[in-house]
Amino acid sequence: MGRMLYKVGDVVRIADLLGNNRNPNGLRDKYSSTDMTITIASDGVYRMKEDDKCWRWYPEMIAGFASDFEPCTPTEPNSDEPTDFPSDEELMKFLFQ
Repeated sequence: MGRMLYKVGDVVRIADLLGNNRNPNGLRDKYSSTDMTITIASDGVYRMKEDDKCWRWYPEMIAGFASDFEPCTPTEPNSDEPTDFPSDEELMKFLFQ
C-alpha cells in the first residue's frame, strides 16, 4: 500500500459518516465529526484510541487533522438516542460473521 497520510499519534477529525457505505448499520454514527487519536496506521487502514482499536477507519472516513477544524463541542446526550447498543460480544459476532 502507498504512503499513509496520517501517522500514529495524530489527532484527526472523523468525517460525517451518515449514509457512508462503510457505516451501513450506523454503528459508527457516534464518532461522526469527532476528534480521534490514531494508534495504528497500516496498509491503508487506521485504528483509533477512542474506540479501543475496534474499527477500521479508511482515509475517506477522515476529514483531516483535528487542528484544521473548530474545536468539537461536547453535546448533551439526547433522550431520543437508543440506549440498547450491542454488547462487545454481539459486535464481534456481527463483524466477523
